Amino acid sequence: MNFLIVDDDPITCKQIAGYIELLGENDQISIASDGPEALRELTNHSFDVVFLDLNLPQLDGKSILETITDKLSVIIISASTDFAAESYNYNVVDYLVKPIAFPRFSKAIAKVKELWIQKNRGAEAPSAIFLRDKGTIERINLTDLDYIEASGNYASFHFSNKKSLMRLMSLQKLSIFLPSNFLRVHRSFIVNLEAIQRIEGSSIIMGSHKIPVGKSYRAVLNERIQISN
Repeated sequence: MNFLIVDDDPITCKQIAGYIELLGENDQISIASDGPEALRELTNHSFDVVFLDLNLPQLDGKSILETITDKLSVIIISASTDFAAESYNYNVVDYLVKPIAFPRFSKAIAKVKELWIQKNRGAEAPSAIFLRDKGTIERINLTDLDYIEASGNYASFHFSNKKSLMRLMSLQKLSIFLPSNFLRVHRSFIVNLEAIQRIEGSSIIMGSHKIPVGKSYRAVLNERIQISN
């Protein structure tokens, strides 16, 4: 995904960029520190997600919001909740109040991905994806896929029948095409939530495999699996 951060506070920009990198979503991160610069970035470049502060020099965030098409996912970042209710008239994805905690930020990114899947794949989750490899196109049945592991520039696909295959592809790009039941739980692992047997400490158990859960991903995982007491 390509991100644009629009905020005149360099500390906030650095924080958001750091959060994006923690989630492994750093295809492109651009920063605009005022309204006119934001408009130039939006005009000259293509973005998937815009983090937009409302209180900006020269041109405020609301004015910029009125120029953004529905194709862009907008997340408001603000120190105030005054515009929260009105913002949803502009179809924003989420409204984050500063200071922004990482678990709350992760939920906003999860919303963006879910919307992307619905817009590009339809409301019904795909049962397979197709990968190109050396002139051939191979079908990957997602119902049989337990987890994906990063191995350098390659991704290793591990299936419930104990088979595996490796393809030249990053987890970052894969995460865009996978349905919502697949979740990144570590910088090197994406898991099928429906294939989780149990969680022991900081490890996900799938048969004889133990998948590590990164500290920065644990809150989102707990939210997604909806733990019952």
